[in-house]
Order: sequence, then C-alpha cells, then structure tokens
Amino acid sequence: MRYSLRSAIGRQIERQLSRLRLSFPIHVEFDTAGAQLAAVANGAGWSMTTPLCLLQEQHLIPRLQVAPLTRGPFSRRISLVARQGDLGEVPSVMATTARQVLRERCLPPLFSELSWLEPEISWGEEG
Repeated sequence: MRYSLRSAIGRQIERQLSRLRLSFPIHVEFDTAGAQLAAVANGAGWSMTTPLCLLQEQHLIPRLQVAPLTRGPFSRRISLVARQGDLGEVPSVMATTARQVLRERCLPPLFSELSWLEPEISWGEEG
C-alpha cells in the first residue's frame, strides 16, 4: 500500500525505494495517512509512513506492527518559511513554539508506544 504519488510523502518514499533498487507492485494508493493506516490496521497489507503520519492516527498503533527501516534509512525536514524582513520575530517564535509543542506534547505518547523512535528524531537548530 502506498501514498499517492500526488502527495509529497508518496513521492519521497518512492524516491527512497528507487534508491534502494526496490520495486513493489502497486495494489492500492491512498491520499491520506488516515485511510492508509486504517487499511493496514485492518490487515489489508503493509506500508511505509512517517512519525507525523503515525501521530495523526496514533489510536491505530495497538493494531499495527511499527518498525524502523534498517536498510537505507532516510529523513525529511519540516521547515517554516517566511519572506525576510516580514513579520519581525513572528516566524522565529512560531518555529520555536511548534518545535516545543511537538517535542513536549505531541510526540511523547508516540515515543512511549515506540521506544526506538525518540532517538531517531532530530530537532535541528533552535531559533
């Protein structure tokens, strides 16, 4: 099961599979993490996803077997972009606040379910 190639995450996962010279038949494509993870939780197949997609559907984790990639791991960066000089310090404050909310509120429940995940997250530079 795959994310649709219309999605950024779908294209990134496909590039990684191509780098690893892996080819799997496409049986089903999904536009949303919710639909994809629900299908996997219901036994319809397996897929690759990201921690933030898992976070969206963390209620499904007890019905999933989640494991890290052991060959060819890859990552993605989440960035806040603003035009230089616009909005003063607001973009910096927003980025710092978003990082803090993810680190302190959103991801800890996921880390408690998937103990291997926390050391895999890089928070980048503050500010």
